[in-house]
Amino acid sequence: MMKVRRVVRGRSSAFGLVLSASLAACTQVPREAFDDYRAGTREVVGATDKVLDDFQAAYATAAGLGYADEKLAVPSPGEGRIVDRNGSNDAERTGVAPNAIRIGERGLWEPPQDEAESPAERIIATRRRALNVVERYNEALLALAEGTSAAEFKTEATGLVKALREFPWGQLSESAAKSIASIAPGGSAVAEVLIQAIEQAQRERDRRKFIAAVEKGAPLIQGMIELLIADTANYRNIRYALIERDYTRHASHARTRARSMFLLIANAPAAAPDLGLSGQEAERLARSAARSVERGDAAVRRFPELADGIGLTRLPMTEPDRLIADAGELESLAQAIESDVASARALELTLTRYDEMLEKYVRLLRTWSGKLRALADAAANAEKSPPDTADLVALATSVRAAINVFEKAR
Repeated sequence: MMKVRRVVRGRSSAFGLVLSASLAACTQVPREAFDDYRAGTREVVGATDKVLDDFQAAYATAAGLGYADEKLAVPSPGEGRIVDRNGSNDAERTGVAPNAIRIGERGLWEPPQDEAESPAERIIATRRRALNVVERYNEALLALAEGTSAAEFKTEATGLVKALREFPWGQLSESAAKSIASIAPGGSAVAEVLIQAIEQAQRERDRRKFIAAVEKGAPLIQGMIELLIADTANYRNIRYALIERDYTRHASHARTRARSMFLLIANAPAAAPDLGLSGQEAERLARSAARSVERGDAAVRRFPELADGIGLTRLPMTEPDRLIADAGELESLAQAIESDVASARALELTLTRYDEMLEKYVRLLRTWSGKLRALADAAANAEKSPPDTADLVALATSVRAAINVFEKAR
């Protein structure tokens, strides 16, 4: 099996939006601060879209091979403990071991319902709906933080209500619904309460009620982010399944070729065969054969799971002239073994790159949830600036770059 690393996964701390009573309808904060925040959140949404695109492609590939649904983990709150390798203060997270591929169990994914639409398309469409809800909520908070009056708040309020109404609660699997409910018990009922509160504030053009409605929606929004975070265990398992398939093929080929090399060595004649070669030519072939065996042995030693039972170095290489008749075949086998081992090791690196990308992606989502808390405070206190998004932009850029590196390694 491949060497694997743990993927950081878990839940962010509770939003707990506590909005103050300062409801001034104007702000002295420079407009540029809000523009910068908008630009930062666009980077987050763009990076998240790229992750979803990658998973949709991976899921479709795995489905085409007939085992996508069998390679899904079943994340549940509180299962396992994973420590953030960066050593942050809130590093301890709940999670699922990255190599916990449990055959035959269904996780966050819904069973096929419409043959005209692939499971991957429906799954990702649902997650994009969740992302859209968070994005519209973010825009609503930002408008309030800018000092938008109740009368001017119609566009943001309508956008949030529309996103909430369009979210496909009925298509969520049980595990996905539980992931949201772990933060926002009630799920769709909470969404309906939020919709009603926003619509009432619209009718009454009451800024105070708009802010109160946004406060009610905080746990639901965190639940949507939690769903996106929980999905990463399944993203990783699908990628692991695809990579493992190729890894196993290379390992099998290397094992077969290493055994062929061993059989050539074991069955070599007791003395150098008489091939009618000059002494110089025979010596050259003997040296070539010895080097081929050494290279094959070195490659196998990089692959501990192959070395057992093969033992290429058991041949006394003080008599390489016994192998001159097989020098060409030994060279071909050595090259093939080296290629297979290198390919297998490259696949391990590919999985490592994917793990790194997911770790950055989860960190990005957690950071965004923290920015939403700070933005809620700015919405209630019109003299406060929106949170700085330099770290968000850096993380989003890092996620995009990590996906690009992974795609090249793949």
